[in-house]
Amino acid sequence: MKNNFTTNRLSGRSFGITKVLVALAIALFSIPISNAQNYEIAVCTEPYVQVQGQAGSTFIGQGDDVTFTINLPFTFSIYCVNHTTATLGTNGFVSFPSGTTRGLGNVTLPTTLVGAALYPFWDDLDINQATTVNAGVYTRTDGVAPNRIFTIEWFNAGHFADVANQVVTFQVKLYETSNLIKYQYLDVFFGGTQAAFDRGLSATVGNEGAVATPRQFNLISFNTATLNNGDCFLFTPPPPDCPGFMVRNGVVPMDAGVCGCLLYTSDAADERSSVDLGGRRIIKKKNILDLWRAMKSSK
Repeated sequence: MKNNFTTNRLSGRSFGITKVLVALAIALFSIPISNAQNYEIAVCTEPYVQVQGQAGSTFIGQGDDVTFTINLPFTFSIYCVNHTTATLGTNGFVSFPSGTTRGLGNVTLPTTLVGAALYPFWDDLDINQATTVNAGVYTRTDGVAPNRIFTIEWFNAGHFADVANQVVTFQVKLYETSNLIKYQYLDVFFGGTQAAFDRGLSATVGNEGAVATPRQFNLISFNTATLNNGDCFLFTPPPPDCPGFMVRNGVVPMDAGVCGCLLYTSDAADERSSVDLGGRRIIKKKNILDLWRAMKSSK
């Protein structure tokens, strides 16, 4: 399952001067604003690596409807907003920034709740070491800067009211620099008397940005038996060149689902793709994604 954004194709004519004009326009006149793109979701095949029991893992806590505030090991961006703290909930969510939270009653996305959030398995979970050994929320950081991976694991999490050994285990991985997000599932079957909650039958799986109109979100499933043991979902953020930006004469937003925009310049790079506005030109909907990649490769 995949949510793709599309791009316009850039004409090869006058590419060199257009590249320079775009670079100057962005460098001199631009201020990043909120990104209007959603994440791209892809199925991944990486095997599940358990955090609990590994050297270097940290036990965060357990409980029913409990939240924990943590400091992230690196700055992480979700929907183009940087965060250094987060809230972890025993009910299978991570919210940003710390201080924002979610309750036990999951709903579909988008919600009206404050703050961005990741929902690997948002449900009325009950994590209790008194009924299942080593049950808890755990974290671990692997690798070295600037390519560290921070893993949050809900290990042996029961569903309310907790029944011994009828549990699920899953995790979220946050990737430094790339800001990739990965959901992985070791066991999604509670089984026994809790089988009615298996595979996400009463859970929300997805993510959403901070409150906005329209709110940015990706929904994988809501109260449906979608998940399977071994599932892996990779969320890739939009390229850094896709946010709209502000110029001296106003805000230049991106088209919905397209990395294209309008740029004011002092000269026209291509008469056929420009409009004359009293001596100034607007280069129409050049593909900023391709330009950004070309500028990076030319360094």
